[in-house]
Amino acid sequence: MTQPRPIARLDDVTYAYPGGNAVLRGFSWSVLPGESWAVIGPSGCGKTTLLYILAGLRLPSRGHVEVAGERIDGPRKDIGLILQDHGLLPWETALNNVGLSLRLRGAKARAWRAEARAWLERLGLGDLAHRYPGQLSGGQKQRVAIARTLAVSPALMLMDEPFSALDAMTRESLQLLALDLGIARGRSAILITHDITEAVALGNRILIMGTGPDDAPTIIENGGAGTAAYIGSQEFHDRAGEVRTRLNLRAASPLA
Repeated sequence: MTQPRPIARLDDVTYAYPGGNAVLRGFSWSVLPGESWAVIGPSGCGKTTLLYILAGLRLPSRGHVEVAGERIDGPRKDIGLILQDHGLLPWETALNNVGLSLRLRGAKARAWRAEARAWLERLGLGDLAHRYPGQLSGGQKQRVAIARTLAVSPALMLMDEPFSALDAMTRESLQLLALDLGIARGRSAILITHDITEAVALGNRILIMGTGPDDAPTIIENGGAGTAAYIGSQEFHDRAGEVRTRLNLRAASPLA
């Protein structure tokens, strides 16, 4: 059986900050269509840098990056990025924020408004379409950010700790929403997280980053991810325990 072409691929990528300190060195990794990856590891190991390279917001010092078979040399329209701080325009309503990317792509007013409103309805925000970000809770803002990303049907969805700043109940609610939207079940996505349970809930493959650029990452298969029923199951707890053990071994490494 022919292996499908990766939706994202990094080949021998090195990224160094000004001054020469490398955070990634000789890093190779591929993501197949429909895979949902959770990326976890200690602070400073390069998780967010990896995401920004895939988004085209940072360019590697060496190596090359491809998305959908095309080399990355800057931001792409078919990549969706959801950040921890929402990234909403405070002077625009929820409806206009969701429709922003569609407007930038040249969609007609009637079309983008209809699409934006449909996504707000799906995410439970239909009654809040004309409120401004300052009038929304943290969870509502993040739902608007998710709606804005999904409205343009991205080939690859990138999420940088999107729920970490929220309270526990809101975070769990949005994790369940992510499952309902197909994260870990057919949508090509990469989630950066510090939360082990979030990684196991949303990633059908888990990448544990090393403690330094020369420490090879570990991959854990997590095929059970994708439904709310998996969360809390014995398999879920076993997988979370495996991830925790691997992370603790990393922390105890002489490279740490």
